[in-house]
Amino acid sequence: MDDPKEYLARLYRLTLGRAPALPDPPVIQVMIPMIGRADAGDWDPHLSRLQDTLESIARQDYDSFRVLLACQDRPPNLPDDPRYHFVPVPPKPKGRGVDHRHKTRAMLDYSVRTFEDGAYAMNLDADDILHPRLFRRVAEGNNGRGYLISDGYMMDAQTGRLARLDDAPGRVPFWKICGSCAFFALDFRDALRSSLRMRILGKAHLDYARRQRLMGLPLDDLPGPAAIYVVNHGGSVSDHKGKGAARLRYLEKHRLAEAEEAAARAEFGLSPI
Repeated sequence: MDDPKEYLARLYRLTLGRAPALPDPPVIQVMIPMIGRADAGDWDPHLSRLQDTLESIARQDYDSFRVLLACQDRPPNLPDDPRYHFVPVPPKPKGRGVDHRHKTRAMLDYSVRTFEDGAYAMNLDADDILHPRLFRRVAEGNNGRGYLISDGYMMDAQTGRLARLDDAPGRVPFWKICGSCAFFALDFRDALRSSLRMRILGKAHLDYARRQRLMGLPLDDLPGPAAIYVVNHGGSVSDHKGKGAARLRYLEKHRLAEAEEAAARAEFGLSPI
């Protein structure tokens, strides 16, 4: 029997499945769910990793973007810039685990209330790093449906070492291992379509491509390494799910040679190890 959301995706295609109208050039929207101070224990390491993520956004060579960050507390390093929007959420109920889904819904609701345009929207974890040309690649493609990241890197937060994530034999595509892996074309003037699409997609990144295809809005692959998935810092969702050891084994097996690693870090605007 099909997943209920796959049934809804097929129904969406039959009833609402036209591509949204986006401006040209399009807006790129990043939505970051951030752990709150009370749930973090020590919030400072989370703020440090967020800073790396924000710096990767600041390095983008495409200016038509905005950033939403949802959290119980406003991070002090969130830029005071009209392109950056803080979306406050209430305290997490006791016993609830990672509340990314709740925060993502809050950012979507905020978008529908606030913006009179469309955008390519990305769910971005508060520790991952984007390629400086990523927003431009999406904007220049502007396919009206969305994009999937298959090609990128995994990085050990403790050592800075990199391993390739892609479709090559023996390796794992980026989208199969990291949630910061897709852009979805959304028209926030059409609250019904935008809200329903994002509810159908949910936060299960393994289902993004299939559900988009069932909705009649297939995602195109983005060219070149597009992002870095950062692991081994104790605060990631994979750590909480007990997958940290498997990530480190992958890093050890597929680690880049030193020259290739140095070139990749430079391409992303990162300092040498």
